[in-house]
Amino acid sequence: MSTSPSIHFTYRQPTDPHLQQGDLLRRTPELEKVLQEVHPHYARTPSYCNFLVLTQSCDLVRRESTGAKAKYLTLCGVRPAQLAIERELDAHQTPFERLAGVCGLKKKNAIRDFVTKLLNNNATNYFYLHEEPLLDIHEPLCAFLPLSIALRTHQWYSTCLAARTASLKEVFQAKLGWLVGNLYSRVGTPDWVPEVEPERIFKERLATMVDSICTWRDERQIEAAVKASASQMPSTRADALRVLDAAEVKSRRKRIEDAIEASLADVELLGDRALGDRDIRRVMAAIRSDPHYKSAVEG
Repeated sequence: MSTSPSIHFTYRQPTDPHLQQGDLLRRTPELEKVLQEVHPHYARTPSYCNFLVLTQSCDLVRRESTGAKAKYLTLCGVRPAQLAIERELDAHQTPFERLAGVCGLKKKNAIRDFVTKLLNNNATNYFYLHEEPLLDIHEPLCAFLPLSIALRTHQWYSTCLAARTASLKEVFQAKLGWLVGNLYSRVGTPDWVPEVEPERIFKERLATMVDSICTWRDERQIEAAVKASASQMPSTRADALRVLDAAEVKSRRKRIEDAIEASLADVELLGDRALGDRDIRRVMAAIRSDPHYKSAVEG
């Protein structure tokens, strides 16, 4: 007794007489003609090797009297998954790394995390479609959810149905619906820059708003003020500001030199003799006048 080979757990055979959300459409010659007529960009771009139906299944049921409820079929472009991964990699690369075709090892975990999310369909804007030769899917694919197009249902429904090559299982239909709902429920509004005003003006606006909410101080000065008032916390804002203004904030250079002096005081010479104050002052004077030290501290 022979058994039919199983297909990938994401899919089921496309046997329903109606289109459903998540149906994968291949670029048949008929669908190609539709794209050339209404969406020529997609027709000219061969990397859009398939399309995924985004319209809800309940709106795609064709009734004899009224046809499908949806006036338009919403499809999104499906491209090789490698392109999605390359886009993510590009965001982590420096210009030199892009030129050399390399990426720093420290960024590898970030790319790994993205691919993990992609494969588990937890990556924003994408829906992963694993390869399944039995359904004419010959490489890992990825639906680019924001790249959607609309086709008139009454004109192109049959063309799309004839192009269907795979359907999603119900649980993956639900996941796709959730992703699409989160994506398209966001209201797109114009950004300040560059639609409303130049970036320079917008930065000035931001600075005014942020500076108006409080007075900004160095964290080290605040820490010093807190230590100074540890025994008795100021009772008013004016008192707290006086403590804050009086708090000493050591520069980076002063903190480094204090640390060096403390270390020198603990150094023991031959015969268990420690460096004296005069010796420490001479060493510190030599350090401060050293051009390499100045460059390292001030750089």
